[in-house]
Parts: sequence; structure tokens; C-alpha cells
Amino acid sequence: MQQGFTLIELMIVVAIIGILASIALPAYQDYIAKSQITTAYGEISSTKTAMEQGLLDGDTVATATGSSAETQLKNYGWTSSSNVASITGFQLNDSADNKVALTATLNGNVAGAIKGLQIRIDRDVAGKWRCEAIGDTSKGYKASYLPKNCTDVTSFTAL
Repeated sequence: MQQGFTLIELMIVVAIIGILASIALPAYQDYIAKSQITTAYGEISSTKTAMEQGLLDGDTVATATGSSAETQLKNYGWTSSSNVASITGFQLNDSADNKVALTATLNGNVAGAIKGLQIRIDRDVAGKWRCEAIGDTSKGYKASYLPKNCTDVTSFTAL
């Protein structure tokens, strides 16, 4: 009497594993993309309190882009140690109107679907914060990846 599995039984098990993997892998990739966007949003949102304090102190900073934006934002608690996002735009009280805008681009070690995604948080003159994001759907980006308080847009609202 022989013991073991037949070839048919082994093929059925492999087929079942393949089906499960084909369902689980896309779900896992979506989960990773969502978590990386949430991480980037959390990192840039952590500077809100310091920027509010800067407004109360009467700080005025001209609009800055690129590496100079990160340099300006370091005064408000930003550390450039993020491997997910980099600051690509910053505005604080540019014309003494209490407006703030901060744009980050996901260009670090992130999923391909969200590479190049831009997240912008801004504060209007009434003190209300909002979050907007622009992603590239041709890379597989989905608006469902965004945190609940972020809006998917095609261009950022002018301040």
C-alpha cells in the first residue's frame, strides 16, 4: 500500500493557491498604496500646528518651491528624513492674508501606482484646512487610496 498524494490532488492544490494569490495580490498592493499615501499625509499634516503658530506670530514667508520649500518648512518642524514624500511647494502668509499651502510629492520608495502623486494641504483665510490630491490614473492610481478627508482633483484650487 502506497502513501502520498496523487498528481491530480497536487494539481488541484496548486490551482487553489493560484486562485487565492490572484485575488490577494491586488488587494495587498492597494493596501500598500493606501498606507503610503496615509503616511505622507500624516507627515505633512504634522506641521499644521507649527504653521498656525507661525501665522499667530506674524511670520511671512514668500512662496517657495523645490528644495527651498523644504528649507523653509524646516522652521516649522519638517524633517527631510521621509523616504515617501518630499516637499515641492510651500506658502505661509504670503500676502498677510493668513493663507497656508503645503504640497508634497510622493517620489520616494512608494508603490508604482502612486509614484508622482501630489498631496496639498492648505488653510483658507477662515482657518479651515483641506486636503487635495492629484494622481496619475494611467499608472494605476485610484481615488479610493486617499484618506477620507482628501479630495481627488485634476488641479489644485488657487489660493
